[in-house]
Amino acid sequence: MANMTLRRETIIQTLVDSLEPLDYTYALYEGGAVAFGRIDDWSDIDLYLVVDDDKVDDAFAAVERALNSLSPIEKKYEVKLPQWPGLYQFFYRLRDTTEHLPIDFVVATLSSKEKFLEPKTHGDIAFYFNKNGMIKAPQLDSDSLVRRLHDRSGFL
Repeated sequence: MANMTLRRETIIQTLVDSLEPLDYTYALYEGGAVAFGRIDDWSDIDLYLVVDDDKVDDAFAAVERALNSLSPIEKKYEVKLPQWPGLYQFFYRLRDTTEHLPIDFVVATLSSKEKFLEPKTHGDIAFYFNKNGMIKAPQLDSDSLVRRLHDRSGFL
């Protein structure tokens, strides 16, 4: 696909087609600008994939195969030491996209308590697949949120 600019819809559909059939994947969804209805030409792709706890490496290998089937991965950056246990994150930049279309890809283990789904905090998440509807958004616990913010910042 050299000299072709890939569109976000093509990238997402390729990932859905590649990841949904895998028996260790449960849900693929998008947050960020999409979840807040603010998508524009400068919006990146913020994807989350929920997988079996022991399949994180397999999941990223499948993601990279899917992305490479569209365009070579020009840049890859791993976020080391994530703040939340059970979450793993890479940023990808494909050669055949605009510079404004990086892919922020998080793999969340099924056992992870945080999946960035709470609507008041993370918007209306766009599910691309959710097998058997098993991944659900939690209700916001305002008191717990204030306690966690206080513990993190010491300012509240």
